[in-house]
Amino acid sequence: MSEGFTPILIAGADYSAALKQPNPTWLALFEVLAASGAEAKASSPPSRIKKGTVQEKRNNFLHLRLTSLENVGSDRLFNALTEARPLITGLDFPFGYPATFLDWIDRRHTGERRNAHEQASDGCGQIAGSSANHDWQLTRKLAAMAFSELEAAVIEFARTTKPEPLRLTDRLVSPKGTSPLHRINPGLLKMTWQGAGLLLALKSAGFRIAPFDDEISHGPETAPEVLEIYPSALLKWLSLPNRRYKGAGATAMETRKEIITTLSRSSGTVLPLPKLHTVNSCRSRQLKLDIKPSLRQQCLADDNALDGVIAAIGAAISLIDRQAVSPASLEASPELSHQCHLVPREGWIYTPGLLKP
Repeated sequence: MSEGFTPILIAGADYSAALKQPNPTWLALFEVLAASGAEAKASSPPSRIKKGTVQEKRNNFLHLRLTSLENVGSDRLFNALTEARPLITGLDFPFGYPATFLDWIDRRHTGERRNAHEQASDGCGQIAGSSANHDWQLTRKLAAMAFSELEAAVIEFARTTKPEPLRLTDRLVSPKGTSPLHRINPGLLKMTWQGAGLLLALKSAGFRIAPFDDEISHGPETAPEVLEIYPSALLKWLSLPNRRYKGAGATAMETRKEIITTLSRSSGTVLPLPKLHTVNSCRSRQLKLDIKPSLRQQCLADDNALDGVIAAIGAAISLIDRQAVSPASLEASPELSHQCHLVPREGWIYTPGLLKP
């Protein structure tokens, strides 16, 4: 490696609330490489991107090599991320709770109902420009609860609300997301509760948590960033199988084989990301992946490993075209613009195509 240059990493991890250690929480690390030949004409990145100049050197073409895929377990994920300090990380778990539950739990603790619209100031402009709209104090309070206490509160809340509430982003994503309050199959409540502790720790370590921290002045050269990714939705957007790839059965194995074969061939595969651009700019928005056979085999053997890789690809797509995945696009939607205030409270799934143009 040339002196003065540090490899830029893009990371992805699934997340597990399982008790066994190491539980199936896989961390994928991709290294950003140079484009070559015709690819280099469009983007001209250096052989290694110099640390501190990411914003200047960011291009519409990314060439990534999967360098590490490890089952670190949820208890070691924080240390692994702070040690590697990737430029951008996609994590597969809900970053927040539905606003109706936040209002209810806040009222339960304070005895008074908060006005979400007052908190959000005046509309969508506050989505991107201020972290003050996310109640980190309430996040810390919920993360500090014993899980049994939080679960009891969710059961009590469920008696007042039918059906189970979703976040705005869960309603918009396809396939539709599951409520972070869901307790069984999948156990997202425990995952959300544990994940909040991870987000708080990463925030304290200098990571930016999107969309809660400064979305508009997005500049990962100044601080590493963490995004919420939903692998099933990203697979669907990439026109890859997004169901029946989980598990150890023959059908799941064959489906994972189809996914990983498409994503990675020995010569590297180029995903043209067709929905991020017009036909005329097709060549300038591409993602090339190199995944060696041994790591490909890990994705075939374990669906959680594959989810970690997909989460990292989601983070890379966000780096290529932030506008395509940003919640700021809500501003242009007559049907949804009045719900902008929900994003900095609940979180956002960074997947292209959530909003129809």
